[in-house]
Amino acid sequence: TSPKVWNAWKGKLLEDLYRASVRVLGGRAPDAAAEIEARKREALILLALSALPHEAHKHLWQTLDVSYFMRHEAPDIAWHTRHLSRHVGSPTAIVRTRLSLAGEGLEVLIYSPDRTDLFVRACGYFERSGFSILDARIHTTTDGHALDTFQIVAPTLGTPYRELMQLVENGLAQALAGAQHFADQLALAVEEAVEAAGEVAQFVAAGIVETMTEVAAAVAELRQQVTIQYELLVKFKLRLVSR
Repeated sequence: TSPKVWNAWKGKLLEDLYRASVRVLGGRAPDAAAEIEARKREALILLALSALPHEAHKHLWQTLDVSYFMRHEAPDIAWHTRHLSRHVGSPTAIVRTRLSLAGEGLEVLIYSPDRTDLFVRACGYFERSGFSILDARIHTTTDGHALDTFQIVAPTLGTPYRELMQLVENGLAQALAGAQHFADQLALAVEEAVEAAGEVAQFVAAGIVETMTEVAAAVAELRQQVTIQYELLVKFKLRLVSR
């Protein structure tokens, strides 16, 4: 790399690689269980220093598997726990930010009911807001929630960090909430259309609708209802994308 594209995050990656290489070359065989326990102990110490109530971490940690603790360092685990211990199983998205421990940019935490478009929606928000994503860690808890973290930077920061962090927390949470509302409305429209189509079929089978004219009228009414629902959803989606 060159000085023009070097940053603190890349320096942290090289530091982690160096320390891991020293351990392996020094003859210390990796012990995943011992490493996880050490990270948990360190995280608990950090949580105690932040005055988190005793055992407040347990509910969240019960939803986290081995891969989570292997991929995150103790300071990260403590940060996640401090902000999410009161929101385990939350039906709405929780977004938190902090200054990156690597020394540059922001780290963004997303905790939300998992769905297929969550990652895409988050990346779309960062792109529209002018941020570059340096790193992303995606994890799904055992109770079906996404626990994702992003390392982001902006080419130019004309906004103080404190205001920028609040802006990202509010803007990203709104974008994710809007996406969930759109998905819910779309699912409802499809369900209503299916039910209406079933009713028409029942009318025909029962002889309630006997003539082709009546069938055509019933189908036309169904088409109009679905069209209205679809147009409303498209208008909502356009407002969401234009934000």
